[in-house]
Amino acid sequence: MKKGMPKGEPGFVLTKQDKHNLDYVTKNFKRSELACPCCGKFNMDEPFLDFIQKIRTIANIPMPINSGVRCREHNLKVGGSQDSAHINGWAIDVKVISDVNRYILLNAAMKAEALGIGVYRTFIHIDKKFRKSGPIVWYG
Repeated sequence: MKKGMPKGEPGFVLTKQDKHNLDYVTKNFKRSELACPCCGKFNMDEPFLDFIQKIRTIANIPMPINSGVRCREHNLKVGGSQDSAHINGWAIDVKVISDVNRYILLNAAMKAEALGIGVYRTFIHIDKKFRKSGPIVWYG
């Protein structure tokens, strides 16, 4: 027990709930769901985290993350482009469960000023990667 702690009080012991809460990097997103699944790399900065939280707040629906940060090895393994925004922590892929869900996410991403939106059958890619051509939407 730490000196000066009240008798019977645990000193700096984290409960399971405390550990669970520490994993959150925004109101709705956990570091563990955004980090690279093979090595744990996590390089999303605060402005990007604010951006994805803004999308979640606008959409007001769950946003299950298929892919967040990727190290170069994992990006190569999943077939990502060599200059993928995922490597720099500027992209997420969100699982889509219905056409209504897809519409809500697309609308929220555009309102939040996403710079890249990729629409796929089972997910939507959303990023903040700068492109000389300006914001883009593509279908995959």
